[in-house]
Amino acid sequence: MMVASFPFLSSGSLSESHSTQSQRSRPHKGSVDALESKYSLTLSDQRNFNVCTNEALGIIIQYAAVGLIYGMIPGTIYPFLQNYYNMEGPEIVAARSLCLLPWSFRIVYSILTDCVPIGGYRRRPYLLLGWSLCIAMLLLMAFIEVEPPYYTDPSVRFVLPKRYTQDQKESIHAETRPSASKSIMCMMWTAFGYVLVDVTADIMLVEFTQREPDSIRGHTHSVAYTVRCIAMIVANCITGICFNGKEYGGTFDFFLTFPELMFCFAIFLLPIFPMAWFLVYENRFEARPIRPYLQDIWIALQTRFVYQSLAFKFLSGVCSNFTSVALDPMQMYWLKVTPFMEKIANVVSLGSVAVTFFSVAKYGLQWSLRKTIIGSVFISIVLDSLRTLSATWNYIRNPWLWLFIPILEQVPQAISFILTTYAALEIGGVGREAAIYGLLTTVSSLAEPVGQTISKLVNAPFCITNKVIQEDSDEIRMQITITLVIKYATQLVALAWLPLLPLKKQKTTRLAAGRTDQVIGLCTIGYLLMALLGSIASNLVSIFTTG
Repeated sequence: MMVASFPFLSSGSLSESHSTQSQRSRPHKGSVDALESKYSLTLSDQRNFNVCTNEALGIIIQYAAVGLIYGMIPGTIYPFLQNYYNMEGPEIVAARSLCLLPWSFRIVYSILTDCVPIGGYRRRPYLLLGWSLCIAMLLLMAFIEVEPPYYTDPSVRFVLPKRYTQDQKESIHAETRPSASKSIMCMMWTAFGYVLVDVTADIMLVEFTQREPDSIRGHTHSVAYTVRCIAMIVANCITGICFNGKEYGGTFDFFLTFPELMFCFAIFLLPIFPMAWFLVYENRFEARPIRPYLQDIWIALQTRFVYQSLAFKFLSGVCSNFTSVALDPMQMYWLKVTPFMEKIANVVSLGSVAVTFFSVAKYGLQWSLRKTIIGSVFISIVLDSLRTLSATWNYIRNPWLWLFIPILEQVPQAISFILTTYAALEIGGVGREAAIYGLLTTVSSLAEPVGQTISKLVNAPFCITNKVIQEDSDEIRMQITITLVIKYATQLVALAWLPLLPLKKQKTTRLAAGRTDQVIGLCTIGYLLMALLGSIASNLVSIFTTG
């Protein structure tokens, strides 16, 4: 299912802040006239402004390609790692976390694209660099030798281990699977590539949007994000159909292998290279000193609003994303969810999130942050506990109910997310908007993989393996119930951090103008770095010690 946080949407908030930074860049001598003739809009220019240009098309194509690859890579974890390789729950959690971690480096990418031009260009080289990394990793995965599936006879998948015949035991391929670890690492590096493209495209989109006339301002932004959402839907449909073979836990007689799917997507993305260079327009710029940018970040970290907001985003995000390592194995063995079913639910989930964002933007901007978050947390916990506990104790094990209740949960979670993001828009002060946005969105992206990593460590003492889940005994049901209770209790703890938020969004300006504290700023840097490094190390150890 879709994740509860929305890194692919929140990245837009970061990019919006770069307008101030980009305006400070110094063009080479002789390029000023060209820059003004190309980018300055007089009143008559605005009347004739046309979004159907190669420049707008070039940006939108980047979003389409990012949506395609971002919809595909995480979408292969359940059919390939869980169903094909029968990896354990903690390994699946580690794989998901590693694919999410690159979003935590968003602020690093934004600094590079703003301050370190390559060959005099700040955007196109980074687009090419990101796509080169993506395609290289896809081709590498296409030529990795994949071991046979764990269940070489798919009919054995739902047979209780104690009832295996000798032939069924011999059909199980339980040997080590080094290609799984290699594939996960390639997925992570692929994510580093498309996140770089995403950040760069966001910055270009905002720069383009600023030149739109007031009457249609934001039109290109809406089109770009709609196209990315459609591309993610297309990617989910492709993986749902191509990865629904019996070896991948599905029901179709036809399917693509994992290397074949990676090769196909690599070929799909090859035309993006000339498009990223010839359809994206920019002037040559001299390198800007990074020090002022870092100073903006340091000054922002010392302000009360920022360090309180970062603490809330991180601590509440870690608690909210706490999970149980049993959920993916339960989905396969007890609910018998096929990859095709999962992708249908993902498509509906994407639509529900988009509708929720639109509705909140239109009707909910004046809602109380704290009351909205409290209501969202309680609704999510009640809905999720109904589906997980009823499935655990075999009261209701319906795959569609299992998949579609999380879609209902996405609505309050999306409301909470977008309201806390909008609160940052109330920050006053000119010149540090980029630093503040970069910090808030980066920390939001970091919270989810850290929360999942801590979940994995907390669940480690429990004997929750695929084999015991297959046995479906009262003992394993009780152990899973305990992990679920821990999950929901931790999610309730997220509410304890609410005092860090203002009662209403408008009051954020008072916090932004509050006192500064260097010690708390240093502490903020310390705990965020420790969380990032600890999460990376823990998940890499999980992957390579079990693969």
